Amino acid sequence: SAAKWSKLFPCKPQHAWEADEKSTQCQICGIKFTLIQRKHHCRFCCRLVCDLCSRRRFTLKFNDKLGKERVDDGCYNFLCHRSECLDN
Repeated sequence: SAAKWSKLFPCKPQHAWEADEKSTQCQICGIKFTLIQRKHHCRFCCRLVCDLCSRRRFTLKFNDKLGKERVDDGCYNFLCHRSECLDN
């Protein structure tokens, strides 16, 4: 249910994500973003993270997209332990 997910899922709809320009470094490891070191949004928590911190993919049931989506390592570990709520 939506109420159940609102407690577990802090991410906003894509159009409400933090603007890419507001973050100059990965919110996990602190590496500076450049034209080569690109930034990505974790699809679970919406943090702006680098590729090294978000190499995992997970099927998110609350998202209408099919297939696995990018999540950061911490969210991946959290989601794997919540397998009763999410299917991977």
